[in-house]
Amino acid sequence: MDLQGQATCERYTKKGIFLTTVACLLVALVTDDYEAMLKCFIIGVSCVGWGVLFNWPLYRRHPLHFVIDKNTMDS
Repeated sequence: MDLQGQATCERYTKKGIFLTTVACLLVALVTDDYEAMLKCFIIGVSCVGWGVLFNWPLYRRHPLHFVIDKNTMDS
């Protein structure tokens, strides 16, 4: 993975988890229902995780690019 892609991925992950935490705290304060807050947090963190997973190809090269590059250089 190149450093720029890794930094972008980490930045969006941190922002997503921060916003999820803030939203869950607001839900807890407004509804006074901590079970709803926990559900909100789990759903939010899951959404952040899935977003990072689906956008992963945008932030990195093929996992075997070193092997592919090495093999093409040897031949």
